[in-house]
Amino acid sequence: KAIKGTRDVIARSKIAKIDVSVQEDQVNEAEQRLLAIKAGFFPSGRAA
Repeated sequence: KAIKGTRDVIARSKIAKIDVSVQEDQVNEAEQRLLAIKAGFFPSGRAA
């Protein structure tokens, strides 16, 4: 039982790390869009 519990914890921590990296990617994408809009461009590259 102890071994199974440890495996569960390791699996959960791996999933949590994946979730964090996905959130960071989304934040970076949102920041880039904001910068693009401030610069006068939409993500598509057309002028606002």
